[in-house]
Amino acid sequence: MKSLRKSALRRLQMLYLSNNSLTGDTPTNISRYSNLMYIYLSGNRLVGKIPAELGSLSKLQYLFISANSLSGGIPQSFGNLSSLERLSATQNNIVGIIPDSLFGLKTLTHMALALNGLSGTIPLSLSNLSSLVALDLAYNHLQGNLPSNFGITLPNLQDLGLSSNRFTGSIPVSLSNASNLEYFSSNFNNLTGKVPSLEKLPRLQFLSVTSNNLGYGELEDLGFMSSFTNVSNLEVLTLKDNNFGGMLPESIGNWSTKLALLFLDGNKIGGIIPAGIVNLVSLERLVMWENQLSGRLVTVCCFLS
Repeated sequence: MKSLRKSALRRLQMLYLSNNSLTGDTPTNISRYSNLMYIYLSGNRLVGKIPAELGSLSKLQYLFISANSLSGGIPQSFGNLSSLERLSATQNNIVGIIPDSLFGLKTLTHMALALNGLSGTIPLSLSNLSSLVALDLAYNHLQGNLPSNFGITLPNLQDLGLSSNRFTGSIPVSLSNASNLEYFSSNFNNLTGKVPSLEKLPRLQFLSVTSNNLGYGELEDLGFMSSFTNVSNLEVLTLKDNNFGGMLPESIGNWSTKLALLFLDGNKIGGIIPAGIVNLVSLERLVMWENQLSGRLVTVCCFLS
């Protein structure tokens, strides 16, 4: 991508060049166009490092650079983008830690950094992003515990994607305070312990924690499921390949009638399938193999007929 002429396009506010075949480095002199508010460069063949000079664009609101071959780290200077609302840099070769300066951007509502090689932890300063609506950090090499207070300090959070990293520890109890949460995915990590109550998440539609080490193989492991009676918009629930013991609650018959996908396979769930499951009228896929269920198959079939 060739450098832009210094004397041209002084009034430029929007640069939309996504989904082309642009190649080369991102020009550092884009930063000379101080009125830029929107930069869309996703879906090209850009290489090299993300220019630190972009951090001087004080009016920039949207920066979309996903689906390129950008490398190096996220510039510390991005902490100066005081008007930034949306940052999308997914599907590149970006490495290193997420700079702490990003978590001082009070206007940031969407941050998507999935499908890169980011490492380190999620800093406690994440709590500064009180306007954050969506955070996607999936498919990186992030590790450590999830911030204990994110459900309290991020009141506007709707989408949280953390899958395929190296997170450990438990799901924070504060998750139950994220009352606007609609999507939570933390598959393929190493989370342990119990799942907190979700009764204060009435907008939750998608919950997936596949392939962790949640649960203790004990009777009380599924206690959180009783809170699902208040999660009336739930459509997808996947808890497969964990260590959940216990039995399915009778209250399953009062779960969301929108529930379409229920994956509980690869656990230690015992007992019978409650008769109330017949009330899940939108259910399309029910997968519970490799558990310790009992009861007569003919009874189960009658429930589902």
